[in-house]
Amino acid sequence: MALPVSLTLTDTQAGELTGQVYLPDGVTPAGANVTVSLNGPLPEVQVRTNAAGRYEFPDILPAGPHAANAEDPPTG
Repeated sequence: MALPVSLTLTDTQAGELTGQVYLPDGVTPAGANVTVSLNGPLPEVQVRTNAAGRYEFPDILPAGPHAANAEDPPTG
């Protein structure tokens, strides 16, 4: 299952983009190895979640519109 999300970064000089992926129940963290990708002004950047379902993108993202997507291939 893939879940697209649109967002706009307005200032990235002192910030970071982090989050947590949850299972469809909205309560249970998804766990490790869910791919989270971000498309925007730069080529696609991908990171994977840790055991708690958390992810963190590097501080290289420029301001502007971005589209985020979380996908867990093993569970579809």
